[in-house]
Amino acid sequence: MCEIHSEKVIACQLGYYPLGKDNYNKDIEKVIELIENSKLEHQVSSFSTVIKGESKKVFALLNSITDSASKDFVMNITVSNTWGC
Repeated sequence: MCEIHSEKVIACQLGYYPLGKDNYNKDIEKVIELIENSKLEHQVSSFSTVIKGESKKVFALLNSITDSASKDFVMNITVSNTWGC
C-alpha cells in the first residue's frame, strides 16, 4: 500500500541537453549540483535523472534549472504522481 502524504508528491524524469557548446559538461555538472543541493530524493544516471518529492519543491527546482541555464538547452521532463504503487 502506498504511503499517504499531506503534500502532493510527484516523480519527475529529467533529461537536460545543452545545445551548441563544446564544453557541455560544465552545464550538466551545474544542473546535477542544483539537484543534489535541492535535498530532494534523486537518482542520477547517464541519460536522465529521476527526482521525487513534494510537487512545489520539484517545480521550484525545475525553475532554478531553467533560470541557471547560460545558453540554449533542451530539457525533457516527464512528471508522474504514481510510481511503484
